[in-house]
Amino acid sequence: AAQALLAADADATVNELLHKTAYCNNSLGRSTLATDRSLSYFTPETIRNYMLDHFAPENMVLVGVNVANSELSKWAMRSFVDYNAIPFKARDAPASTYTGGSAMVDGATPFCHLAIGLESAAWGSSDLGAATLLQTLLGSGNTSSTSLGAGGGRLVNQVLKQSPYVESVAAFNTVYSDSGLFGVYAVCEPHHAGDVAASVGSVLAGLTNVSEEELTRAKAQFKGNLLRQADDAHAVMQDIGTQVL
Repeated sequence: AAQALLAADADATVNELLHKTAYCNNSLGRSTLATDRSLSYFTPETIRNYMLDHFAPENMVLVGVNVANSELSKWAMRSFVDYNAIPFKARDAPASTYTGGSAMVDGATPFCHLAIGLESAAWGSSDLGAATLLQTLLGSGNTSSTSLGAGGGRLVNQVLKQSPYVESVAAFNTVYSDSGLFGVYAVCEPHHAGDVAASVGSVLAGLTNVSEEELTRAKAQFKGNLLRQADDAHAVMQDIGTQVL
């Protein structure tokens, strides 16, 4: 069922292929979904052994927003009072190795969904701020929400507004503990996918040249995004959890 849902979701399929290709046969490139061929290996004992190996307190994070630590701790202890302690086991966690490559599949969508990804900064890296600022500078937009006025980021101005065949385009910066993926995701008419990919590549190559005005505007937008996220309890909770992990 999960595999069928994935196949029906073009965005999720591209994200899955992006990771499989960027980290081929290692770490982040391994799918989180079981294949039909591997399902027979999942038995109650397999699941139980996995839990005993990994579901220890050292591998768990409990996050609360707008709650006192004492209150959060009290309810955490009450929630786990009936559970037997699972001893911590050191586990092998090999570093992610970026390999790169390309992958294509036929999908049910009438459009071409494509992503161009490059290895980026890991969590805690001094380059993470710069990579996120570049993401803001590139921006995002789609045909239903973007007017022909000024602004919108380089992708909107140099890709979306320049071609009637592009439905949407957006920069992304996905961050992990020891690696990251920076790039552009676009949706366009299939017969013009090559031209759109070339346009996106030109925009990425052009990031070596940024004006002071453009940089100042991107910084202001970046700060605004951070402040808006600070008002969202869910975003704050996710950020705290990620930092603790």
